[in-house]
Amino acid sequence: MNFAGYDVVCPGNHEFDFGAEKYAQAAQKADFSIVCANIATSNDLLAKIIQPYVFNINLVGTHGTIKNNRLFSKKKLPGQTSWAEIPTVLPDSGDVTHHPFSHEVEHLLGCIETDTESHCSVADAYITHEVCLAADISGKEGKPVTLPLK
Repeated sequence: MNFAGYDVVCPGNHEFDFGAEKYAQAAQKADFSIVCANIATSNDLLAKIIQPYVFNINLVGTHGTIKNNRLFSKKKLPGQTSWAEIPTVLPDSGDVTHHPFSHEVEHLLGCIETDTESHCSVADAYITHEVCLAADISGKEGKPVTLPLK
């Protein structure tokens, strides 16, 4: 994989066919990052090699910025001199039990079970992504962008 020029990989179950120790030994030779959200290991070598899962939240606006669980806004918090920390659970592990998407998952499973189309279809997701891409292009070029994109 070094020869192929990979930048990053995510191990799957077959990387461990010969055990965690063998994988850890092979992974030490990697010239690329190894990231994974669902490996819990007592293997010290493997724990040092695999980059921990992080889901960063970074919202920058005209009235303030949110970075993960930190907030900065001189407009909303006059006199603020450093980041305010918001006590919250961050989605920073492969354990999704605390992620706030249970209703979305229930909706998706319900649609699958009843063979019905969701109100948030793939076509709607495509349009949403197209609008986001158009906004990026417009910001970069400094002019309006016509939809649909060509």
